[in-house]
Amino acid sequence: RRDSTRKDFQLKALPYLIKRAQSDGKVVLVFGQSATFARIGESGKFAADYVVDKYLQSSNRLGGLSFQEIKLEADRLMFESLNVRSRRLDIKGIARANNALFMGKIQLVCDRANKTCTALTPNGRKTFYDHGHWTIQGGNIFAQKLLKTNFLELLKGSK
Repeated sequence: RRDSTRKDFQLKALPYLIKRAQSDGKVVLVFGQSATFARIGESGKFAADYVVDKYLQSSNRLGGLSFQEIKLEADRLMFESLNVRSRRLDIKGIARANNALFMGKIQLVCDRANKTCTALTPNGRKTFYDHGHWTIQGGNIFAQKLLKTNFLELLKGSK
């Protein structure tokens, strides 16, 4: 409950913070909520740990599947466990109402069209170490994705 109250306060303070930064001549870019994920069933594990334990640490070693097939299973399982809250719409609306730029962080992690979220790097490292915090390897991948978006053009075009 306390965490919810703090987030409500932060949401109410956002218009003020945007206006304050703009009054100093700053371009304001508001990021939407982070992607967070639920634990998988009774295992109590997050997608990457669940899949790694299922295949890589079993006596069956990959169960006859390629790494790409295992990675795709982890990415799909990650998408299924994605927690999306309505706060994103509130944040986006506040940004737009106050002439600030907005970018969702979930799009860096998840591909809604393919119903996947990046659970493992191409070399098999986890991208998240818990429900929503990136590993160093995950941060590197998501930063590269950010640079491939129109992020820099958004900033340049707003001046």
